[in-house]
Amino acid sequence: MLKQTEYTWYIEPLDAHTNQVFSRELEPEDALREVKVIDRKKNKKTNKFENFERKANIWRCQSKKITAFSNSRNTSNLFFKIFSQKGKDKIRIYTPWWGKRQQKPVRKATALAQ
Repeated sequence: MLKQTEYTWYIEPLDAHTNQVFSRELEPEDALREVKVIDRKKNKKTNKFENFERKANIWRCQSKKITAFSNSRNTSNLFFKIFSQKGKDKIRIYTPWWGKRQQKPVRKATALAQ
């Protein structure tokens, strides 16, 4: 029987208004200051995403709350980043996988000799 992996979810407010909303909706003991997280940034030279470590002020919360915040992101004018932690691993930026198909290499058509 497979053991289900535990995930812990975190959310980082990117402005003061968003932080106020989180402080009203989440518990004070879930506010974490200066926590090391793994974030991503696009390298302008190579045009690829690279991981880097930084410190952030984040809130621990349940996935249901993150879904609610994401759904009201536009109407409530919220700006935030989502992070996740698998078991006791490092806290990493959450990048959703929307089922993108990988491109298969294009094969050149070869004419069959007759």
